[in-house]
Amino acid sequence: MWAEASVGLRWPMQREDKTLRVMREEEESLVRRLCAEIDHGAWLADRPPGWHREHSTVVAERDGRIVGYTTYLIRQGCMVGLETCVTGEYRGRGIGRALMEYRLAVAQRLNCQIVTGGVREDHEVMVHLLESLGLHACQRVPQGYGPDPMMVYARHLHMENT
Repeated sequence: MWAEASVGLRWPMQREDKTLRVMREEEESLVRRLCAEIDHGAWLADRPPGWHREHSTVVAERDGRIVGYTTYLIRQGCMVGLETCVTGEYRGRGIGRALMEYRLAVAQRLNCQIVTGGVREDHEVMVHLLESLGLHACQRVPQGYGPDPMMVYARHLHMENT
């Protein structure tokens, strides 16, 4: 069961000039192609067909087309962020922030204890976004994105949810 169904978030969710909504099953190949266009899309590109059934994927639409997505899973009270991507021409317009804020809202409604996300250490924009949302660097993974090192960021929600 998708996390969104259990927390009562309304779909689609309007955020200024963006629409956030759960990915439809027939859009899997479209999101996979979008991922392949983005420089760090190897994770999703290697997923087998039907990968989205084990994860929650939310897409961002603008002007009727998918311009970004976020994928995550929830296990044992922890939301693990797998990927958040926005196409190049739509970066810097708040789409990544809207997707990340959405993930935090789901985690809080599900009383998750921790939210995590990994990012290449040289991805300054995403590092800034994670830090601005209260996530803190906690562990360096030498080969998180293929040969590239990754820093894992986390935010403890248990104190916020009590």
